[in-house]
Amino acid sequence: MREMNGQLNDRINQLENEVAELKVLSESKNRKVSSNQNSRDEFNNISFSQSMNYRQFIQNNHEVVKLINDGCTNEAISQILNKSICEIEMIRRFIK
Repeated sequence: MREMNGQLNDRINQLENEVAELKVLSESKNRKVSSNQNSRDEFNNISFSQSMNYRQFIQNNHEVVKLINDGCTNEAISQILNKSICEIEMIRRFIK
């Protein structure tokens, strides 16, 4: 009986840990969705000429933007794409 209670307590603890991990993942995903929605809202408030300039900028620098979104550092991006760190920093600041 004690052994069974011990096993049940272990399983309950394991499940509680898994639930806690799922909550953290869910909150992280919700923050990301909220952030994406805010970005879309900000983009929709930009005038047409500004949005065209922004789109052209993103198209011209799509490789850098992709690496930034993937979480690469400025130094890593500059090495991968053979661009200056200052250029990468400027692009990073512009897309924020």
